[in-house]
Amino acid sequence: MANIYELKSSYLQLQNAIENGEEDLTSILETVEDAVQLKCEGYAKVITNLESDVDGLKAEEKRISEKRKNLEKKIGYLKTIIYETMKETKLEKFKTNTFNFAIVKNGGKTPIVVDVECSELPDDLVKIDEKPDLEAIRDYIERTGDISYAHFGERGESLRIK
Repeated sequence: MANIYELKSSYLQLQNAIENGEEDLTSILETVEDAVQLKCEGYAKVITNLESDVDGLKAEEKRISEKRKNLEKKIGYLKTIIYETMKETKLEKFKTNTFNFAIVKNGGKTPIVVDVECSELPDDLVKIDEKPDLEAIRDYIERTGDISYAHFGERGESLRIK
């Protein structure tokens, strides 16, 4: 059986021949059309099986992700216990046969704590993030018809298999 690309090419060639007034090729075109439809049905069956596999993998990813998060939570809890114990006992640096333990300051820049509201800061110390309100623009265009600021774009297309 021909692959979908060959069938598509044959279909388009036959369709062009009929449109150009060549002899009656309608029955051949219908045969190729049926073959294209059968091929698409086969592809849809493969897609359905693959989607089922994807759903199973997503469930497994979720299970593994939850397991990882639980382990990370347990690690954080154990580190907190060690940290608090070291702080309370004032043993902030020591060595064992296997590990070295130390409580140290974090690296990087010193954190900034802002003690006033943004409105009280000088303008050169405030970031303003401006971006268009797309829903307000949509409402404005629908209400007024004015497209001097923006316009509606083309909607995309997608394949739907039911």
